[in-house]
Amino acid sequence: MISCPTPPVREIVLVCLLAFGGLAPAQTRTDGRIITEKPGLALIKPQAWSNPRQASVLVFEAFSDRRARGNDRAGYLVFRLPGGKTTQIDAAQVVDFIAQPDVPAELQNDAQAEVLRKTLAAFEPFAAKGATGREAVQRLTEPVATALERYEKGEVLIGGIWKLRSAWKQDNAKDYEARLKNELHSAKSKRDFELESNPLFVELLAISATDAALRARLTELQTTHQKLASVEEQTEITNSLKAEAHSPGDASALVSRLRALPYPDPQTTRILAQATDAEALRNETQSVAAAVNTAFAGDAAGLPDLSGELSTRIDALAAAYGGFRAGLAPVGLWIPSALFSAVASVRDQLPRLKSLIASAQVPAALEILQSLGAASEMIGPQCASAMASTKAACEERLAKFTECKSQAAAIAAGGDKKAALAKWQECYVLVADPAVATQIEELSAAK
Repeated sequence: MISCPTPPVREIVLVCLLAFGGLAPAQTRTDGRIITEKPGLALIKPQAWSNPRQASVLVFEAFSDRRARGNDRAGYLVFRLPGGKTTQIDAAQVVDFIAQPDVPAELQNDAQAEVLRKTLAAFEPFAAKGATGREAVQRLTEPVATALERYEKGEVLIGGIWKLRSAWKQDNAKDYEARLKNELHSAKSKRDFELESNPLFVELLAISATDAALRARLTELQTTHQKLASVEEQTEITNSLKAEAHSPGDASALVSRLRALPYPDPQTTRILAQATDAEALRNETQSVAAAVNTAFAGDAAGLPDLSGELSTRIDALAAAYGGFRAGLAPVGLWIPSALFSAVASVRDQLPRLKSLIASAQVPAALEILQSLGAASEMIGPQCASAMASTKAACEERLAKFTECKSQAAAIAAGGDKKAALAKWQECYVLVADPAVATQIEELSAAK
């Protein structure tokens, strides 16, 4: 017998049958001894070399596939015909064969429906073979065609039970909603939980197109997610502000982010109020420092007298700093404490410094000037320049005093008491030194 190539059995149909329980995996290709108890149709050519168009329909009740593994043209198939008779057909004569598909236990989405459509389409070549083929195809595919029709009319098949799609979606919505809420509340990071792209949320959103109550609950769930994510981030920021100091820029960025978050909790509200106070302290401190600096710039004679108004502002700032610290504000809220301390130090020391200079107590004045050097630089260039100039003048005055003392001592040693007295008096004008005062008293008494 001469053989000719035979088209392969429709793999997609076999896959469909497997997917829906039509054929068990062990029955798709066996050693030939297992009989598959599935009715179906086969297209059989008169001879192996015949044209496939000459094939006729063979109706069978069961079959056994005894083709060679890996070569569908070798071997044969055994078909049990209606009435019980069996017939053996050479594999080269079999153009195609297909078993009756089972109705699936589940038919709930378009992907599953599309599989059934492809299954029905696989029977079309058999239906094209005349009345016998059409009648057999109609009989074998009627259960699946009916199932597909019911799906297309709005029913779904769940566990072998038909339900209205709308009722089934409502049942699913309850389950999906409960699972989605559980996922959200159990998520380690609420900020990283992607609610809108969650498959459960996407499915619920589609169902809510015809369910206003569900849509309202989804909106509420979105609000809950926003609140949880916001509170989580608020806690992170407030804990950071409370635990460590931050640079002015970092502190400002954290506070700005905190202000931008919705649904502030009580801790956030308190810290934001403290941040507002801190900002007011910063602004007023910088304003007062600028005013002090300007006061030094406007006094060409040297050290200025700060106005009563400016001094009052400094006093008010001192009270505000005390209140801010008493409120246990987070350490991360930056305030210019060092600048305020500099302003307060200059304000407090300035009257005494001017008095010491006026009374020629230069060494004591230099001690104050030395202690105010860093503070004056923080306040501003005019203040720093005035303090530096005053310090230089005092140092020059002290140097002249030292030289004058040496001259006075030399004159006194020469015995010219009158000249020595005049020189010691000159020294005392430079620096009101107690030892020089003693020399002046002794020489004045000896006249």
